[in-house]
Amino acid sequence: MGGDYEIIVGGGVREYGLQAERGWDRYDSLDKKNCLRIADITEKSIYLGFRGSSERNSAKGGFCPTLKIGYNFYDFDVKEKDVVIDKKDRSFFVSLGAERLF
Repeated sequence: MGGDYEIIVGGGVREYGLQAERGWDRYDSLDKKNCLRIADITEKSIYLGFRGSSERNSAKGGFCPTLKIGYNFYDFDVKEKDVVIDKKDRSFFVSLGAERLF
């Protein structure tokens, strides 16, 4: 390989909400009755990957190909007591992409 690739290790945290809107279609217009905040979700990721050499590609002004393999771990804070969420605590992912380093 001779410096053509770099190993990358990383992680991240994302937070987002799950909600549902209820309403009806009245006179070809959607009227919202209410919005239920179902859960707050925290996603934690860890990954290992490979990146094309940044020295070689940044000198050309190009992109570096990347491959990441990892796991996401989820924490659910359910807000509605009568709602049941069919959930998984973790998931596996593979990511292919390109990065431009400055």
